[in-house]
Amino acid sequence: MAKKNFDQQLAALEALRDNPDSAASRIALCKALTHQNNYIVANAAKISKQLGMKDLIPDLLAAINRFFLNAEKSDPQCCSKNAIVEALAEFGHDESAVFLRGIRHVQMEPVWGGQEDSAGPLRARCALALVQCRDLSDTDLLSHLIELLADPDRTVRVEAARAVGNVGSAQAALLLRLRP
Repeated sequence: MAKKNFDQQLAALEALRDNPDSAASRIALCKALTHQNNYIVANAAKISKQLGMKDLIPDLLAAINRFFLNAEKSDPQCCSKNAIVEALAEFGHDESAVFLRGIRHVQMEPVWGGQEDSAGPLRARCALALVQCRDLSDTDLLSHLIELLADPDRTVRVEAARAVGNVGSAQAALLLRLRP
């Protein structure tokens, strides 16, 4: 019975793509963003992004904050956090707090033979999104990004270098020259 209900909820979310301008769609997406299941929240964030519903930014921020708590259990593989960060970046969200939290997040999850960090893609997405935040000076922004250039995850290092390049200042260019 639970699987059927889950499938129905996902189908109802997908149906919202067909009627993006209705108030009912906005209400349904708001409700889905408060759901406990990270997969449903991730799909709601993706649909919100696709439909350009910038007015859902406060709901997206509330949702991502929930999934930073007890993250290994509430959001395995950072599924919802990644989708939410992508939506926030697409919407041009320019307050750095959520992205700064994301670049510091490490989520150790069990794998065969030990544990592995599953938050690398999240840190990479947050690094790129951080560049659009104007509440940080270039110096502060670069000081956060320079730490990511030494991240154990290769993807994070690559995206951090891309983010530094996107800063577009002389300091950023000099910083990139230090990397081999």
